Amino acid sequence: MNAWLQPIQEFFSWLLASRELFAAFIGALVGGAFAVLAQMLASNAQRKRDRQTERATLRGTLEAIATELEVFKTHFLDGFEDMFSEPKPGTSKEHHLREVAPLHQKLSIVFDSNAAVLGRLPDASLRRKIVATYVKLKATIDVVNEYAERRKNSVTASLQPSPGGGLLGIRGDVEQWAGNVRRFVPILQKEIDELLDGITNYLKTYPK
Repeated sequence: MNAWLQPIQEFFSWLLASRELFAAFIGALVGGAFAVLAQMLASNAQRKRDRQTERATLRGTLEAIATELEVFKTHFLDGFEDMFSEPKPGTSKEHHLREVAPLHQKLSIVFDSNAAVLGRLPDASLRRKIVATYVKLKATIDVVNEYAERRKNSVTASLQPSPGGGLLGIRGDVEQWAGNVRRFVPILQKEIDELLDGITNYLKTYPK
């Protein structure tokens, strides 16, 4: 017999000779195994809860973004479409260059406050579409605000006792910015409609 096997054999012979010690030994092994198993199950359960929380957060964010875009389209873009429609032949510029209140309130609160969540959106194409749409949304707001400011200046200039020949240039400038709004609105309307369809289709297959 090899010399190195003898101590091991003696240890197990001694262990088997003591029933209480052997029972304690087996109990320790079983208890340790159950502790490890319990820890594994707890870790798996926690990971599952984390995934469910992550999915719920992302789903809620996408639904909120869809609502934000729907409200912007309904309450602003659709109104701008009518307000900045092409003037009919014979219509004076003063009639169709309508007064617009500047849009100083934040109209992209959901998007601006959830950049980190959107960054974890698995669908890269949808993620880019959301960002691109909001870039156009903010650009449209800037164009509308610029129109509102220039129209206000035009009205102020027209009320001066001697507006001078520069008034025609000012009004022409207002008309140019009205044309910018007129071009931006249908583009953004289409972008939002396509994005809303994309979000809806994505959420149909996204696990709850």
